[in-house]
Amino acid sequence: MAASISPYAGSQPSIIRTVLASLPHTSAYAFVDIGCGKGRPLVVASEFSFQRIVGVEWSPQIAALACANADVIAARHPERARIEIEVGDATIVRAPTTNVVFYMYHAFDRELVAALVSNLEQQLQAGLEHAFFVYYDPVHSAVFDQSPHFTRWSAQMLPYAADELGFGPDLEDAVVVWQSRPERHQARPGADRAVVVDGKNWCQLLD
Repeated sequence: MAASISPYAGSQPSIIRTVLASLPHTSAYAFVDIGCGKGRPLVVASEFSFQRIVGVEWSPQIAALACANADVIAARHPERARIEIEVGDATIVRAPTTNVVFYMYHAFDRELVAALVSNLEQQLQAGLEHAFFVYYDPVHSAVFDQSPHFTRWSAQMLPYAADELGFGPDLEDAVVVWQSRPERHQARPGADRAVVVDGKNWCQLLD
């Protein structure tokens, strides 16, 4: 599996925050970070009213760092939902509630993304009521686009906050969000924008 996992990279907090703020009714959903790394998206998600916040990480060493970060946030903000960290194969992640926002920074090759989508499709047929899937740097967006169980909800190029410039390779990043079918929420304008991937696996969205 290690050969199929993308190099570690961090998501920009301002971009995560913008996307999560755009989602409707987060208090009715759990948040699950697939390949959570040290837990930055989980920390941002804890600012919102999710029912549960869960990170799944393949590396025990990195998961231990995520746990340490979760402990710091719990001490500073006891009013927030507790961040939970699980060690395991993120492609077989299980939904912790019947409504879930799944989040993933480009983490796997196409084969593993296909395995992940197949797993989510099975759960959608067996009790998972509704899911959003937030894909940051959506290199393998075609796998979701080809699934009969998902449809585009939004597609945006989002800029880094001013204080984040220089902490990532670009000035803006692509994020595409799908929702499960049958659709619960109307798609946002531009949701069908084409995803273009360059030779370094960085995405752009075409108008």
